[in-house]
Amino acid sequence: MKCQVLLALFVVAAVCEVCYAGLTPEKLKELKPLIDTCIKQSKAEEETIGKLQNGHEIPSSQTGKCFIACMAEHMKLMKDGKFEPAMTMEFIDKMVQDKDKAAEIKKAVDDCFKSVPDTGDKCEMAAGLATCMKEHHAELAGMN
Repeated sequence: MKCQVLLALFVVAAVCEVCYAGLTPEKLKELKPLIDTCIKQSKAEEETIGKLQNGHEIPSSQTGKCFIACMAEHMKLMKDGKFEPAMTMEFIDKMVQDKDKAAEIKKAVDDCFKSVPDTGDKCEMAAGLATCMKEHHAELAGMN
């Protein structure tokens, strides 16, 4: 469950949220090529990715924030630097089997979508969403 919510964030969320903490070995194996691609594209440091994975620490570096945006874009949760709420909600439905929990997560993500300003910087926006989820919905997002 923890990894599923994190994925939804990177969510964006991140959902992935944050990104691959708590993933089963099978899911991690599936995501490994994408993670590697985003590390390469964003030039994120291994230390940053490790802190994200192990400590749910939202990156403060631009490269770390861009890693989150890269994951969100490749997962079709962002497009052209903008959040894709419908795709994100669909993603949550696919990843979270418990419908009540999925509804809670979707509401939390929607609340954060509304609170993150459109700065025109996809990296800042993706990190902002992950930060919102961690600050306001950490338990629900498995980020505590």
